[in-house]
Amino acid sequence: MRASASLILLVFVLAFTACYDSVRVNVDGTGTTAPSVSLAANPTSVTSGGSSMLTWSSTNASSCTASGAWSGAKASSGSQSTGALTASSNYTLTCTGSGGSSGSASTTVTVQGSSAPTVSLAAIPSDVTSGASSSLIWSSANVTSCTASGAWSGAKATAGTQSTGALTGNSTFRLDCTGPSGSASASLTVTVSPPPPPPPPPLPGTDLGNLASSMTPGTWASLTVSNQDSILSDIGVGGSMIGFSNSMPWNPVSKVIEIFGSDHLGATPNLHHVRYLVATNLFTLAQAAPAVPGIGHGYDHNTLNPYTGDFYTRLYGGFTGTISVMKKAFGASSFINIPSVAASEQVAIGATWWSGPFVGAGSQGSFMLFNSGNSFGNSNDGQILAYNPMTNTWFYNQQGKAPNYGSGATYHSVMEYSAIKNVAVYGGGNAAPTRLWRLSSDGSVLAMPNVPTGTTVGIEQGVLVDEPVTGNFLLLSAGELWELNPSGSGAWTQLATPPAGVGIPGSRFVIASSIPEYGVVAFITQPSQTGGTFYLYKRQ
Repeated sequence: MRASASLILLVFVLAFTACYDSVRVNVDGTGTTAPSVSLAANPTSVTSGGSSMLTWSSTNASSCTASGAWSGAKASSGSQSTGALTASSNYTLTCTGSGGSSGSASTTVTVQGSSAPTVSLAAIPSDVTSGASSSLIWSSANVTSCTASGAWSGAKATAGTQSTGALTGNSTFRLDCTGPSGSASASLTVTVSPPPPPPPPPLPGTDLGNLASSMTPGTWASLTVSNQDSILSDIGVGGSMIGFSNSMPWNPVSKVIEIFGSDHLGATPNLHHVRYLVATNLFTLAQAAPAVPGIGHGYDHNTLNPYTGDFYTRLYGGFTGTISVMKKAFGASSFINIPSVAASEQVAIGATWWSGPFVGAGSQGSFMLFNSGNSFGNSNDGQILAYNPMTNTWFYNQQGKAPNYGSGATYHSVMEYSAIKNVAVYGGGNAAPTRLWRLSSDGSVLAMPNVPTGTTVGIEQGVLVDEPVTGNFLLLSAGELWELNPSGSGAWTQLATPPAGVGIPGSRFVIASSIPEYGVVAFITQPSQTGGTFYLYKRQ
């Protein structure tokens, strides 16, 4: 009996031991339980600049390590903000337990509206003469750093401006920027041209030159030109080719005044090109009618590139949606088209040549227009357009440059440029006969004081022209001569009364031409087929 009890006890102990070993093996085939990891983001989608909260936990883990959009050792459980996000980001957590076992979990936070980086880089101007400089202007989006290479170098702000310094050869500038969503780059080349040769010196011993040198400041003098009546007279109803005109350009290369116009001749194209030659003190027909297609008058449509001697004229046209311009290259016998530009135009607007620095212009300046035809009596009135002859493109097109100019008959406006002060003055015409604005080289605009009481400005109202010594502007109107100093807020001064032979705009056809080499302004009157006069005015 006692032996049987002992046998039963032994069997029980062996069974218990076998059962225990079986339980231990079933829990861990290697003797250790594998770790488990969970990782979640709340929210899983944010807008750019927003953040999400990461929450994680683990079991059977002794250490955890973050990777992807975060890094470093982490507790076996916890929470952490992602911080501000600008791009979608992936987060991974890997945890390790005893015996080398490991487990991991990942989650992604999506940034809605995250954009690829962009970079823009511009040079103003994009072409310069040797020794001159350009301004680099750049901006970017969705980037955190930028680096320059090529003709400049180093880390750059994500937006800014910088001078190139003096350039003596074509130079390429590159900007590479990097952001959370990638990288972007931009590059450009500033073209460097040799400086244009200076114009020839004044011709010695000419009638005009001798008369100008004999004049004292503030005086008028008459010049006799023997063939004026025969050349400037015309076959239309007025008998004069210079009716409905303002100023005509002086050509410093060939030493002539370029004159372009026509009398009223119905629908018959009659525009022709005449020159006054200082060398011979005579007028000459350079190109008979029709020199260009279509009808019209001289208006204030004619100007000249002083660096090359090329002559430009804006063609008559209105309400077509396009402004057309033609050029006669120096030495050429006919006009050719340059690219047209879209605009709500009028028949007669202002034109000039801006020869100095202007925002975006090249080394030879720009052909510039004041388009009053876009005006309806609101803050968007007045359009300035500018053409670069170096690139054969219109590079400037801005409206609102003559706020509240007027409405209705928005034609007969004018525009003149002062090389001395590097500004232009423009306005006048039927809708605004007493108003002028000043345009500066940075594109800013300032209203000038109204013209003096009793005078007006615009085609057949008052002739506006730059004075080549002071850099101010002269206004011939109502038998009076006034000077506008465009500096500061602008100021008018009355000058010496014109002689009786000088035409009064609106009753006797008269044009003006500024001649820097002789320090005078020519006022040429041709009232009909006879009676023409040629006067010089010397301000200083």
